[in-house]
Amino acid sequence: MPQDFTAADGFALVSWGHFSNTTFGSVWQLSLNTLPQDGAMGRIRIGTHGGMLVGTTDLRDDQWHHVAIVMYGGVRPDIGTHVMVYIDGQLESISHRTLRTIDTKITNQSHGVWVGRNITYTNDQQTHPQGFLRGQVDDVLIAAAALSQDDIRRIMTGKDIK
Repeated sequence: MPQDFTAADGFALVSWGHFSNTTFGSVWQLSLNTLPQDGAMGRIRIGTHGGMLVGTTDLRDDQWHHVAIVMYGGVRPDIGTHVMVYIDGQLESISHRTLRTIDTKITNQSHGVWVGRNITYTNDQQTHPQGFLRGQVDDVLIAAAALSQDDIRRIMTGKDIK
């Protein structure tokens, strides 16, 4: 991300689900943290409505980073206990986390996975300070199973998963 990245430059890297003010856990969003009450600015943030975790590495350094999020725990995982984050192939330390069951709603939605668009931004006719990401995303992979650290490193270096 750019060194001068601010809260007005976007929120989401990748998101899916359906945001509803009343349904907790119904979205999944990978972003940079822009909320000071949840942790330091520019750290990786994984959120679901009502729960989140924030990493410790500042990604606002004008460098490319490989980011991998691993969710395990079956059909009712919890963002606070069943999610691991890897930055450039290394397990990321988490500075802040909350508990919230993840139950993303993906059936019968008007959209699929969004890249670079905040899940809460739904009005295409208006500008929004955090509607779209100012930055670049390259190669998004969503796997059907939790990957190991070795798998993540192989993907990061362009090798096949064993």
